[in-house]
Amino acid sequence: MIVLEEYCHKQNLKCDIVRSGEEAIQKVIAKLHSQCCKEYKLIFCDLNFGHGYISGIEAAREIKKQIITLNRTMSTKIICSSGDINEINSLNDIHDNPFWEGVGKPISYEKFLSIIDILSMS
Repeated sequence: MIVLEEYCHKQNLKCDIVRSGEEAIQKVIAKLHSQCCKEYKLIFCDLNFGHGYISGIEAAREIKKQIITLNRTMSTKIICSSGDINEINSLNDIHDNPFWEGVGKPISYEKFLSIIDILSMS
């Protein structure tokens, strides 16, 4: 996640870093209830958070649920990342896949820029 933080800073993008699925859900809920900037445009979610009890898939599903519960359109893109490319490929078989895209680690700066470019066009 430190690499992604550096990429964001290079592009003058604000980012928040969390260490668990639970913390990610709480950050999104707080953002949804804030006075300004009520949503994240992009969330990178590790499939296997190193801390906490909720997996990346469970956290992403809960984030989507919270956004929809507040009658917001789902414009936030959630991208999963994993060091195991087979894990990313298997997401296509999961019912209710909460991710917009999956990327392998390490995430290259070029891949990061291509994601940012696609989002800026949508």
